[in-house]
Amino acid sequence: MDDNHIHAYSMRKMLEDQGYRVLEAHSGEEALEFTDKETPDLVLLDVNMPGIDGFEVCRRVREQHKFLPAIVFHTATSANEASHRRAMEMGATAFLTYPVSRDQLLLVILTSIARAKNANAGEGQ
Repeated sequence: MDDNHIHAYSMRKMLEDQGYRVLEAHSGEEALEFTDKETPDLVLLDVNMPGIDGFEVCRRVREQHKFLPAIVFHTATSANEASHRRAMEMGATAFLTYPVSRDQLLLVILTSIARAKNANAGEGQ
């Protein structure tokens, strides 16, 4: 989810070009509705959202879906150690700052999904 439509569009295009199906939410509430109806492979969250912020959405999503990776984004001008720590406390798989390179984002996505699948498989043993 991302309230900045330019970020959302460019991220959506890049992910779709890589073969991912993208569901886009523009508020925390909308993102939670999506994850109630479907279990995606990954959730990308912007911290600064109207309504429920990305930190809280991350916490709620991780409560519902233990192994669902959640990557939290923050603008470089606002990101600091406290916001990074809070994202991790809320269950974020990774914390990235805008702007993020395509290659870095794809690497974090692939790594996060692979770790979640391994953790989920290990839980079943």
